[in-house]
Amino acid sequence: MQAYLNRGGEQAGPYTMEQVQRCLAEGSVQPEDLAWHEGLPKWVPVSELAPDATPKILQEKTFFTLKRVVVGSVIWFITLMLVSAGLLYQVHHDSKTQRERIHRAGLLGKGTLTVIGWACLWLPWAYRYGKRKREKRDGLAK
Repeated sequence: MQAYLNRGGEQAGPYTMEQVQRCLAEGSVQPEDLAWHEGLPKWVPVSELAPDATPKILQEKTFFTLKRVVVGSVIWFITLMLVSAGLLYQVHHDSKTQRERIHRAGLLGKGTLTVIGWACLWLPWAYRYGKRKREKRDGLAK
């Protein structure tokens, strides 16, 4: 079967399916480039024409995806708030005087703000780290 490739409006071919798969594996043809052969009603992405030839690099996953970082941060933040509420409740009911309550609540508040501050520093770092890993994986690293 002979296939034609189309990238950015420029058509090339015909190529054998083996040539298309080899070019896709080497990276000279991208999975999102378009391909067509007789019998197809329209141009389709090369990845649909030769799905088993998609480069392994594109199939790998990076642990620090944006979704995981955000979801993990939200779960961590909710856990932090629940623990802080429990500690605040304990401070309030364990203190004998109002002055002691205010002092302990202030210490707890400072600690909570410190932890939130570290979380705010961690989120951009984790995103940048994941982005660098994805760029390195995809061969785009500088």
